[in-house]
Amino acid sequence: MLETMFGILMLTMFFAAGARWKRRPAPLFCGAATAACGNKTAGAFIDSMFFAADEKTEDPTPKKLSEARKKGQVAKSTDLNSVIILVLMAILLTFAGESGYERMCRFLYGALSNADYAVTEGNLRSLMTYYAYSYFSVMVVVFGTVMLSGTVANLAQSGFLFSVEPLKPNIKKLNPVEGFKNLFSKKTVFNLAKTLFKFLLVGTVVYFFAKENLPRIFSVAGMEAKGVFPFVRDLIYGLVVRIAVVLGVLALADYAYQKYDYKKNLKMTKNEVKEEMKQMEGDPQIKSRRKQTQRQMAMSRMMADVPEATVVLTNPTHLSIALRYDEKNEEVPVIVAKGAEILAFKIREIARENEIPIIENKPLARTIYKRTEIGDEIPADLYQAVAEILAAVYRMNKRKNL
Repeated sequence: MLETMFGILMLTMFFAAGARWKRRPAPLFCGAATAACGNKTAGAFIDSMFFAADEKTEDPTPKKLSEARKKGQVAKSTDLNSVIILVLMAILLTFAGESGYERMCRFLYGALSNADYAVTEGNLRSLMTYYAYSYFSVMVVVFGTVMLSGTVANLAQSGFLFSVEPLKPNIKKLNPVEGFKNLFSKKTVFNLAKTLFKFLLVGTVVYFFAKENLPRIFSVAGMEAKGVFPFVRDLIYGLVVRIAVVLGVLALADYAYQKYDYKKNLKMTKNEVKEEMKQMEGDPQIKSRRKQTQRQMAMSRMMADVPEATVVLTNPTHLSIALRYDEKNEEVPVIVAKGAEILAFKIREIARENEIPIIENKPLARTIYKRTEIGDEIPADLYQAVAEILAAVYRMNKRKNL
């Protein structure tokens, strides 16, 4: 008894909170639930009913994904961008590094060899221009490669995307409470752990690489100036390749996770999917009105074509079919209107107003009504029967003319 009363109380509170399903008799529903499953089971059932509509279990629809993309929300891994930039920089170092090194050597040699060069107001501008050009001619290649690498990396992940939504001011971002919550959110902790893991992994790679090449590194002191760059270039290239391989594996895993997390955050409830379908297809009531309007327009057009008919077949009261046959323009009679019950009465009424012959033929009227639609030609197997009807109409018209 106590269990039943407790269940009734829970249901009363639930309905008062504005549940979405229709009201049912609380005592009968609760009594059945508690009798079958007990108080705990009934409570779990109620909870599942309450939260089922709000659980985001459905994959995002194409419309939801498109709206998120317009807002600048795409699945993207910054780690993958870093790896692509690192690889392209290594390629640049391999193919263009020596040329850049020689330019810098000539620049430094010229600057240091003319240390006692007198700088005056007359030559200051040309001197600064020369030094700026010498410096930026080397650095523009580096900066250009970094920018190109970043652009290629972003295009490879998300394609071309232009959105001003992320630039719009958002007051919520200035909320210190929300900022404090985000500081200790699962995503922040996960990113911190990921960063520490990458730092530890890259540090391990660098440590073992340095340990392996330590004797070579110490041998730099005895090298000539011209041999330093090739040695440093090969050393850096070997280190970058090892780091790129390790970070590349992590970046691919991170990209897969970002896509999974992106779709997970965009998941929808069943109610949201239903609402979106309603918006796309239209509200059922509005859709019904639209269909009704279309039917009325089609009926109006059909009724407007009845005065062009040659004859109207009936069965005699339930069905009416208006046939048109123009010997000059049409080889076969055509259905211009048909209807049953009230519509059949209206067709006959318009036919009388326009003095169109009305002929009763039950079998033929039923057959044509079932087998044809408006605008169709008469089926070939009915040519003989319709020809007899038209012949009768022509005889009637001749008598009227006499």
